[in-house]
Order: sequence, then structure tokens, then C-alpha cells
Amino acid sequence: MRISILVLILSLSTYCSSASETADVVDKVVDIVDDDILKELGIDTSPEATRKAKEDLKELEREYKERKEKEEKDKKDKLSSLQVTIPLDECTDDDANKHCSKSYDLGHGITVKFLPSTLTVIDSSGSPLFSTVNSFLSTTPLTFSVTEKDGNFNVTKSAPHYVLRRQVVDSAYQSPSTQTLTFSGRLMGQGEPVPYTCLFSANKNGGHLKYSCSISPPSPPSSGKKKIPPPSWETSITVASNPGERYTGFGLQFSHVDFTGKEDVELFVGEQGVGRGEEPITTIMNKHFHGAGGGPYSTYAPSPLWMSNLGRSGYLTSTEYTTWSNPTSGTVTFKVVGTSVSGGFVGIEERPNPVEPEIVEWGTEPLTADFGELLEKVTGEVTGRYEGVPEWAYTKGAIVGMQGGEDKVKGKVKILRDGGVKIAGLWIQDWAGKRVDSFGSRVLWNWELDDEFYPNWEQFLGDMYKQGTRVLAYVNPCLSTRVGEFKKHARRDLFLEAEARGFLITKDGKEGETYIQSSASDEFQFGTVDLTDEDARKWYGDVVIRCNLMCKCDEANEHWPTIKEEQPSKPPQCGNGGSAAVGHGGWMADFGEYLPFDTVMSDGMEGEAMHSHFPATWAGLNSEVVGEEGGDELFFSRSGGLKSPGMAASGGMFWVGDQNTAWDGNDGIKSALTAYLTGGASGFALTHSDVGGYTSLDVTKDGVRVVLARTEELVLRWMELSAFGDCMFRSHEGNQADAQIQVWDNEGLTKAFAKWSDVHSMLAPLRKGLMKDAREKGWPLVRGMWFKYGDLGWGNREQYMLGEHMLVAPVMDEGKTEKEVWLPRGEWVDFNTCKTVKVEDYDGVTITVDAKVGTTPVFVVKGDKKAMKVAKRVWRKYKFWDEEGGRECERYAGADVGVLLRRFGRFIRGRK
Repeated sequence: MRISILVLILSLSTYCSSASETADVVDKVVDIVDDDILKELGIDTSPEATRKAKEDLKELEREYKERKEKEEKDKKDKLSSLQVTIPLDECTDDDANKHCSKSYDLGHGITVKFLPSTLTVIDSSGSPLFSTVNSFLSTTPLTFSVTEKDGNFNVTKSAPHYVLRRQVVDSAYQSPSTQTLTFSGRLMGQGEPVPYTCLFSANKNGGHLKYSCSISPPSPPSSGKKKIPPPSWETSITVASNPGERYTGFGLQFSHVDFTGKEDVELFVGEQGVGRGEEPITTIMNKHFHGAGGGPYSTYAPSPLWMSNLGRSGYLTSTEYTTWSNPTSGTVTFKVVGTSVSGGFVGIEERPNPVEPEIVEWGTEPLTADFGELLEKVTGEVTGRYEGVPEWAYTKGAIVGMQGGEDKVKGKVKILRDGGVKIAGLWIQDWAGKRVDSFGSRVLWNWELDDEFYPNWEQFLGDMYKQGTRVLAYVNPCLSTRVGEFKKHARRDLFLEAEARGFLITKDGKEGETYIQSSASDEFQFGTVDLTDEDARKWYGDVVIRCNLMCKCDEANEHWPTIKEEQPSKPPQCGNGGSAAVGHGGWMADFGEYLPFDTVMSDGMEGEAMHSHFPATWAGLNSEVVGEEGGDELFFSRSGGLKSPGMAASGGMFWVGDQNTAWDGNDGIKSALTAYLTGGASGFALTHSDVGGYTSLDVTKDGVRVVLARTEELVLRWMELSAFGDCMFRSHEGNQADAQIQVWDNEGLTKAFAKWSDVHSMLAPLRKGLMKDAREKGWPLVRGMWFKYGDLGWGNREQYMLGEHMLVAPVMDEGKTEKEVWLPRGEWVDFNTCKTVKVEDYDGVTITVDAKVGTTPVFVVKGDKKAMKVAKRVWRKYKFWDEEGGRECERYAGADVGVLLRRFGRFIRGRK
């Protein structure tokens, strides 16, 4: 009689929301109703019958749920389908089923193929560069707004009003001269159909399709005399994700290296955030400081570029607000808030099958795909490449950040030199002076020397240069208001000059309405130079970069005389209009991420499109001047985008922003390495970070106190990270310089700083070769384990390869004295014990190594003569190893040639 109780259950389930609720009701019914009555009804109430009936119910509910999900999917697929109505004339019979298609040869190995419900692009390899699951293009109207406060941009994007996912291809035309394919049609769904047009073309190098699509949404209706504001439109490009496909890239990211399965990844230039998901600091900063906490995808330098383990890549050249998703449905989607979207797909010739990876023989590399080949193609054809860091910046010691005026700087330099620190450069960010308001002391954004703060600057530059030390400065594309209040002795008031010449961005592009923004406090106000105005670019390039930074002032003095009526009587020197034999060796080219949405640039580009492109434009101006002058100056930026590596080619590199003085993986030391890895996979080949971190604070809100402060252990571990991973070894005093530990504060820190900055310099022969790779192939110095070992190393953010020479696994956890290290198949020489580890497993092995403070796990590729030669130099000088490994290291290192020569000399003299 079990079926009878099942009928009872199914009857009750009509009124219940779930199987568990139904089961609860059944139990109550069985408890309440008399057993005799149930027996008369023929219902078996035994525990066994009840249990089995409940199991049957769950099975029926599962089947019902699967059926409903399939119905919903079929309905959605129908609404989001691709329908090709153009004539299809390439038909084949397959088991009595007729398949028709239409192909267009775009040249350079690219073929576009339309089927009745599919669009596929095939390259010369014969494999799809991409294929569609449903529609390639879709759009939706929505409400979108962006507000800004102190550089923090808060984005509000409503749920879509409705989505037009059904793409109908009504016509297609191929130009006989350019071979560009143009196809157009309608996007359909709810609401009025929206016309669209797409253009496909092939890059001349092959394996690269470029596209641009635009929609023509209907005009909003009018309500009497009042016109309804038009909605924003979000336009999407969607292609199929292949089985086993994984994704990385996306510029300088901090919380993730593997983006497989991630959804709504925001690719938008902004402040990095303080916390970025680490709690409780993120919530406090977001709630009380205008969204300053950020989130897991907030970054100064996002790039709308994904790199796949299967040897293909997708990118956007559109610069409006963008998100990316890889949902479990098996698609990859870029969404752009705008009525047009442009970008491309890149693939290499040999793209492997991830489902059945080839098991290779001992001695060969277990590659899933040649990531290096793909990156070389992407950087050569899409992002551009850096030319490399000047040798002086990575061969002669540390770049030390310090400030506070001439006397304080000289005192700090003496402490460091007395402690054995080799100083390649002094980075002095307050060279232009300071301003003090309710927020505190800030650099005065009037980019000329403050010759009261640094009265002997020209002599100081010359003296440092003779001692092998370059002096670096700080600038950004913004200009402070109220310069006269804070610096009465200013030679030029650059804000007033730029405003008088119309060189600053304006509110909504209205002439004469300078856009005034603030930073950190309402009192700190500034304007931003419009870098799309060619005259403004030349003015800033001649006056600030060429003259005040590089001390080459002929152009500035001839073409851009100051508008100040009174000049200080003191003669100008380098930094404020005077020429000198030695200029600055470089500078931090800061900011770029503050450009507001509600401006219109002089070239007509609206702020919402220019916002994420402005950082690359800013870097481009610096690179242009450095390149024209042909010297060995450098500059380092923190904000950027897709095209930044190429636009910052001459003298440029990146630092990865303002990490917290913390250990975590969202905004602490671990996040810096993550940014190296994702940046390196996106064309940002040259990266480094502030040794010790930047952001410290002590804040109490809502009864919760959060303290971020440098510890000696954190600073020491950061030195270890930077010694191997950074393109140059640079320190920063941080945002609370007087309250935080500095590298000159005690003998132990100074000694360690001397050691690790020297180790960094001793690795110069390796870096020099890697700079060549960066210049010629776009390959980063710091490479994710997947770069060489494919899926086996995919997603690993705890270790990396320094080129192809060394495996480095920095310790980034507080209090840890051991480290788990994954060693791929091969033979490795432990940098700290000199013992050889042979790994024969295809999957590699994970080992635990000792890693006390002062020791970082490093393994040299055995047989790499160049790396072993460098390692020997370090071993001779610093002897990291313990007594047990000493003999082995001595065997590898060999006798010092100088020692042998001296011994031989003494032997000869003795015989005489």
C-alpha cells in the first residue's frame, strides 16, 4: 500500500513549497490521524513505507525540476538565438540531413562562416577562433550613473529593463577591395527591434579577427513638451567557452589570477581601494569614506583582455564602462555601457585539446599551450610593448624613497650609505614643496622646484650624479589651485597659466567652466590638463617634463613664458626654469584615474569614454618626451589600460599601486605578486611595488578599530619579494612617513636593505636578457607558472618563474618559517642549500622547505649556465646556506677567481 501514502504526499505537495516541507506535513498527519482510520483508508503508515514514499517524492521533484529547467533553457535559447536569413549556398548532406552555410574569406587565413543559427570564425589552423552558442551581439536598455568623490567612482547600474538577445542577420556584404565583411540586421526580444551593423576584418599577420558593432536604439518618447531622458544602453559580445578553458589577464588585478567562472568582473579605471574585500576595513572605508574600500576587482590599471590556456585571446578597444563574465553556461561575455563595441580575437597556430592533454616524455615540457607565443602575438598586435628599464635603475642598487627637505634627505642618505646600502636613485616626491590643510601635509601640485625647501637643488643633483646616484621626482597631470597661498615664492602658478590658456578640462565641455575636483579633502582642489588638446600637451611637455624635470628649458622659455607679473629675484635653477648639466633621472607619473565622466575633451571625446583611456594618454605624453630627448630617464605609472605598455614604451614601467601595510591577498603583500602575474599576462611586462607597502591607518568607526601598520617582519619579507620579482628595487616612506618603520630606522633593517637591494643588482645579467624579451616579445620578467607549465601551474599565485631561470616562492604569511613549493618536472638546484631536486612526476611535486626571515625559497633550473653563474656570485658573497649545504654550494660556486690570482701571486713572489 506504499503507493497510497505517496498519493497522500503528492496531494499535500501541491500546497507545499518543497519536498522537505511536504515531508514535515506528512509526519504531522501521521501523528495526528488515528492509526485505525489510516488503516481503513488502506494507507501503510509503517516507518519503512513512509521513508520510501519520501524518497519517491524527492525523485519526482528532481525530475520535475529538471524538466522545468530544460523548458526555461529552451525558452531562453529561443529568445537569445542567432537567426541567419541571408541565402546559404554551401549545402552538404549528412545522414539525410541537409546542412547549409555561407562562408566569407577575409584573407590572412580568416574565414567567417554563417550557419542557420551559428556564427563561427576559423583561422588558418583550421580551428575556430571563436564560435557562438546563441547570439554574438545583444543589447539592453538600463539606468546607469557614475558619481565621483576624491577619485572614488561609485557606479550605479540598474537591472536591465529587458534584453534583446535574438540576433537576426538580414544582410551581408564583403568589400572586394578591403575584404572587410559588413553584416547587419535586428536585435529582437521585448520592446521595439533595434537595428545593428557589424564589421569584421582580418589583421594582416593572420590569426587575428577585428570587429566593431554598433546599434541604433530608438529615440525615447516625448511626454507633451517634456522629453523623457534616454536610457543608457549596454551592448554585449558573447562567444562560446571551450571545454576545459581557463582565463587570466585583465591588467593589474590583486585578488585573483584565475578568472574562470567569475562573473561581472568590473574593468574600470579607479582608485585601487583600501581593503578591497578584506574586512572589516573595506566596509568601514566604503561606508564612511565615499566608497574608498573598493572591491575584489577595483584597480588602477584594468585591461579588457583575456588570455586563455587554449592559445586564444579576446580583447576590447572600447573604453566605456565594461564588465566581463564567464558563467557556468559556457560562454564568455564582454558588456559595454554604450551603443557600440569594438575589439578582436587572437589565436596561435597550434591550439591544444584540454580534454585529452598529451602526456609527454621525460625531458620535454608539459605544455597545455604556448602561452609565450600567444602573449608575443597579443603584445605585438594589440597592447604594444615596453622598451625596457634603463640599466642604471637595476644594476647599481636601490631607488630609495625619501622626503622632508634637503637636510633631512642628506641625513637619511648618510645613514644608508654608512650601513652599506648602494643607492642607484633617490626618489624625492616633495621636490615641488608642500601644502598643509585640515587633512594634513601633501605635495603641492605645482610642478616646479621649491627652492626654499631644497635651496641647493642644482648642486645636489650634480653631487649625487658624481656619486653614481640619480635623483627622481614626482608629477601628475593635475594642477593645484591656490598656489600663491602656499608658495608665495613660486616662479610659475601652473594652474593659472593652464586655465588662462584654456588647457584644463571643463564641466560638460563648456568653455570657461574649469572642472574643479578635490583629493582627500574639499580644501585640496585641482584642475586636470586636457591631454587631447595638442597645445596643452606641448605646454605640459615643454614646461613640466622637458624643462622642470629634464632641465632642458629652451622650448619652455621660448614658447611658454610665465604669465606672472613679478618674478622672484633668485636666479632659476633646474626644476623651475633653469638649465643644468644634470637633470632628474626619472619621476613617478602618478594619477590619471581621476578624470570625471561629465566632461567633454577638446577633441570631442566624452568623459565616459575618455575616463579609462586617459591614463594611457598621460603615460603616452611622458613617453613621447623621453623618447624625443633620447636619454636614459625613466618614469613609473600606476594607472593604465589595454594600450598602456605600447604608449609608455620609452622609459615607462608600472608600479602596482598603494598596497596596505598588511599580509593579506586582497590588498597586502600577496596582492602585489598577484598584480605582477596578471599584469605580466596582459602586456605589463615591467612591474614593481613599494617595499614595505604604502597605506597605514588607525581608524575607529561604528565601534570597530582597524590598525594598519608596518612591522619589521613585513618590511623584511617585502624586501625578499622585491629582490627577485621587481624590475627595480624601490622603497616608499608610505602615507604616514613619520609614524611608520623606515629602512634607515635601525641597523638590522638597514643591513637587510643593503643585502636584498644588492642581491637585486646582482641578478642584473638575468634581468638584462629578460628586458630584451620584454622589448622584443612582450614577455614579463615575472611569469606565472602557467607560462611554461600550462594547466599544471594555472592559478598559482604563491610562486612564479623569473624568466626561465629561477622558480621563486616568496614567503608572504606572517610568522611562517616554512613554505610549500610546487616543483614542476625537471631538475632544480635549491638556492639556499645547493642540493639538487629531481622531479620525474608529470604533475610535479609539492615540497616543504625551510624559509626563516632572511631566506626566500628559490630554485635554479639545473643546466641553466647563465642563472648558475649569477647564483654563484650571490653564494660567494652572502652564503645563504646552512653548514650542511655549504660544501655543496662551494662545489657549485667554485673558487673565487680573484682569490686564486692572489694566491698565485703570493706563490710566485715567495719563489723569488
